[in-house]
Amino acid sequence: IGGGLILNVGAYLAEKFASNLILFPTTTLSMADGSGGKVRINLITDKRAYKHYYKSFYEPDVIFVDKRFLNSLPKLQIKIGLSEIIKHSLFQSPRLYKFLLEEGENLFSDKQKLLKAIFWAAELKSVCLEIDVEENDNGSRRILRGGHNFSDRLEEDLMLKIPHGFAVSIGIIKQLENEKNLDLLTKAKKIFDVFGIPKTVEEFKKMIA
Repeated sequence: IGGGLILNVGAYLAEKFASNLILFPTTTLSMADGSGGKVRINLITDKRAYKHYYKSFYEPDVIFVDKRFLNSLPKLQIKIGLSEIIKHSLFQSPRLYKFLLEEGENLFSDKQKLLKAIFWAAELKSVCLEIDVEENDNGSRRILRGGHNFSDRLEEDLMLKIPHGFAVSIGIIKQLENEKNLDLLTKAKKIFDVFGIPKTVEEFKKMIA
């Protein structure tokens, strides 16, 4: 029961003991991004951090999503989770992008609409994993790993002191800038601004200052 870190630790232990695994995600991010059975454990030493130091797959027996957990989340936590949902809207579903853009700030107050966005993204991710669980270059990698090559390095550089969702939003912007994909870059900047999600490290530092 918990956010992504707790669920990953639980999955790691379940894998080691070959036990049943039942997940109760409690954050927007863990609810939207929890399907697929990935087990990812980070490592922090005195000198550096290692993102996904341990990688494996261990499918949960069941995942329970309870809307009541959303009622206790502060706005900041919802923003962190929205980054992964927005990722799917940018790289996979124009309809989801339109829904997010039209609802905007409503998603912070209307938990039923937030839950709709969560399940929408979780289903999109599930489709990717059913087709290509290994995230091959000619498969689901661009969708599932959107922004993550940059975000993983950023999280390591900042010793995992930046929330994963914000590292992803910054990573998506960096990726699209490198690709010179101006249309998608414009869409990404627009929707991140709507939700007050940082697009650069500088914006993130101002947010937490």
